[in-house]
Amino acid sequence: MDNWVEIVSAFSRILPNRLTPNQPSGQLGGIYSAVLRTNPPNHPTAKPPNQMDRRSFITTGSAALAGLALTSCSSSKPPPVQSRPLGVQLYSVRSLMAESVPKTLEEVRKAGYQEVETAGFFDLSAAEFKKILDDNGLRATGMHVGATSQLMGPINESIENAMTLGASYIVCPWIMAEERGSLDEYRLHAERMNQAGRLIKQAGLQFAYHNHDFEFERFGDTVAYDLLLEETDPDLVQMELDLFWIVKAGYDPVEYFINHPGRFPLCHLKDRTADGDMVAVGDGAIDFETILNSRFQAGLRHYYTEHDNPDDPVAWMRASAKHMRSLGWG
Repeated sequence: MDNWVEIVSAFSRILPNRLTPNQPSGQLGGIYSAVLRTNPPNHPTAKPPNQMDRRSFITTGSAALAGLALTSCSSSKPPPVQSRPLGVQLYSVRSLMAESVPKTLEEVRKAGYQEVETAGFFDLSAAEFKKILDDNGLRATGMHVGATSQLMGPINESIENAMTLGASYIVCPWIMAEERGSLDEYRLHAERMNQAGRLIKQAGLQFAYHNHDFEFERFGDTVAYDLLLEETDPDLVQMELDLFWIVKAGYDPVEYFINHPGRFPLCHLKDRTADGDMVAVGDGAIDFETILNSRFQAGLRHYYTEHDNPDDPVAWMRASAKHMRSLGWG
């Protein structure tokens, strides 16, 4: 079923359902409607159609429906349920990686992961790292690099490393603290992302930005993260949504998926208790099942569990993977 992500994402961009942002609902008390298990999601109202004429919609929609009908009629048996690949952000196990990359990646495989997102190569070349991944049947689908102000210097090396790994996404995970004090600074970061994204796109790869909570700071009536979404070209700059940090900031990930369809091909599955503690996926209050029910509209393709500082990285990996398997991942 997840093979239809690209099709649904494309339809999401042209169907008349782009929704009106409801940023005030991002304040604590209202935002957990789609996040905490105790409250069901409430979606905003739809805008009028504005991106596709009726003839084009009928033609395109009819072709898609015909294809679905043929698929449904091709067999009397329902298709088998297929689990979705599950990844881990290797920053979570960096203490183990520093000791032994081969042993750590073996533990990643044993825990039930199929994909990884890298956060450095631990004194190995990209080719050497790729060999160890291959030996363990793992795929690197994403690669974290430096902060926005550090993107352009090593951009060619980053592209080369990603291509060696076979990773489709190069992800910027940070904006330096001293460079995010105004909307003008965020506009500069947006331009830097566009520049990097253009070069990365020319190499056949995709650039993405990973959030924390600071991007959701308000400057007057404007949320910095919203400005980044508006000021970056969706074709050049996609987003990796960290679910822990957006919830901590007081905003609803489902609203962002609805308001910016197809913009979020990557996400970090990171859990949070009601008191704000970071815990294994499934041990906190974030309702991943509800959030991931919007994965088609979001355009999600890769899902990485993460914990910034787990006490026992292997136990955390196993517990998080086990919970995600119960939801159909891994």
